Amino acid sequence: MKTLSVRAPYIFDIMKGAKTVEYRTWQTPHRGDLLLVSSSSPWASYYDEKDKDWYDYNFKGSFPLGYAMCVINLTECRKVEDQYNWLFDNVRFVKPFPVKGKLHLFEVEEKPQYIKRLDALIKLWAKEGLIQDDRILIDNLITTQSVAEFIYG
Repeated sequence: MKTLSVRAPYIFDIMKGAKTVEYRTWQTPHRGDLLLVSSSSPWASYYDEKDKDWYDYNFKGSFPLGYAMCVINLTECRKVEDQYNWLFDNVRFVKPFPVKGKLHLFEVEEKPQYIKRLDALIKLWAKEGLIQDDRILIDNLITTQSVAEFIYG
């Protein structure tokens, strides 16, 4: 399956439905299912729309890093100024399995197993030790609508 690595804050927003466009400096002819894996890097910079500033956040322990997370349906790739907007729909959660990320699109042979509900997936992350088994963290991941809300409340 065609696969793309996405940093933790942005893949979480995709999974929550808060992000419906992936921004890249390159285009792809691929259309259809695309497996998204979380980058293994725990550090990410995140732009907060409210206060118009960038923040660094360490996602280690609060989000699975280096795992398959979801499948999207890539519908369009269009150039907008100096970047490409990858438009997608139909986000489906998958049971996490480790994936070594790479640049650009790459192939993963393992077939994803789908999980219907995000709350069940997040509880599975904790059960399998991919995140801290902390009731407050789990509840926050389930109830927040975006990374900004998760990080900043």
